[in-house]
Amino acid sequence: RASAITKVGSHVAFVTTAKLDPADTNAFWDVYVWTRATDEVELVSKGYNGAVTDGDSGTISGNPTVAISDDGRYVAFSSKATNLTTLNDTNGKADVFRRDRTNGSTAFLSLNGAQQLNGDSTEPDMSGDGRYIVFTTAATNLTGTDTNAATDVWLRDTNAISPVKVSQGQDADPNGASLHPKVSNDGTRNTRIVVDAEDRWFGRGFRCAHSVPSRSRSQPLQYATAELSVNR
Repeated sequence: RASAITKVGSHVAFVTTAKLDPADTNAFWDVYVWTRATDEVELVSKGYNGAVTDGDSGTISGNPTVAISDDGRYVAFSSKATNLTTLNDTNGKADVFRRDRTNGSTAFLSLNGAQQLNGDSTEPDMSGDGRYIVFTTAATNLTGTDTNAATDVWLRDTNAISPVKVSQGQDADPNGASLHPKVSNDGTRNTRIVVDAEDRWFGRGFRCAHSVPSRSRSQPLQYATAELSVNR
């Protein structure tokens, strides 16, 4: 998604290389929000203390993805920039961030506690209130049992320290990549992902809503839905 719009159309988040803000002096992709009531644009992918960011934001390897909360306050995006927060971002990977436009702060979300991930994290989607963010990652250091060498889907509750895995096989790690996650508006009910695996079930804290039958690699990707057992 190269752009995202709030439910009532009050705000639009989008990705561009255009210099729509005088502070945008880098040569990278950046994330902006347009506000309908004022017809103004705001640079969202700002470095800490207003610094110019040092990497692409909102699009990684030509795959743009941004998400915006219902009220336009929060914007989630992936970025290769290392200076979006006070955290010393040294993993050299794309990470997922959430910008709070009200208080002007940016949170680093694709972390395992305080540990930075060892793979790119992209494709964020967000619940309507901005609390829950789903994303894909190629990282293997979120859990000691991630051995499938494939992209997985994780759910981050911003009130918690670490994310939980959504694309979890019932008895073992899924044998293929999981991509393009979508979370329900309240963040508690379902996550829709594209499954590139021969078989997929959901477990470990997630009630199985649908199973995905076996398929050959020549068959198209399939969609699966998991009902999330999370507490608000």
